[in-house]
Amino acid sequence: DIDWDEHGIIGSLKFIQKIFRYFKNKKSEETPREIETMLDKTISEITNYYDIFEYRKATIAIRELFDKIEFQPTSKETKEKFLQLLSPICPHITEELWENLGNKNLISTSSWPRAKKIEKKKSSENLTKKVIENLKILLQKKPAKKAIIYVMPFELSNINLKEIEKE
Repeated sequence: DIDWDEHGIIGSLKFIQKIFRYFKNKKSEETPREIETMLDKTISEITNYYDIFEYRKATIAIRELFDKIEFQPTSKETKEKFLQLLSPICPHITEELWENLGNKNLISTSSWPRAKKIEKKKSSENLTKKVIENLKILLQKKPAKKAIIYVMPFELSNINLKEIEKE
């Protein structure tokens, strides 16, 4: 037995209504670099989520992306990519919005969006700086001659050990 709760359906309906209002009222403009970067990151995440059937996580990522682009200028290309990410979950709605953007073909026959190569160097620099800042704060509170840093194996490629040792 499962307790039925309409809150999820109401929340989904409100989200879809927001998307419709956005596509009805928003003119195409140049997308800011920050939004393009987030879109590329989200394309990678969502592609992975769909590949492993994690639809709930994909939905969360789509909502987070929409929250960022909703009040930002966006190009037609950005809007199309957003719809393509949403289309496996809401195929009928995205087909209609896709056509309203002026596309002649079906969204279901369009190529899946590809993320541009995300600069790893910047994320590496940011993570390295965060580690250094956190270490400095800790060492100010409790001075020590030596500090041992444990890094998750998947994060190891995102930090610069030589720079941390130097600092």
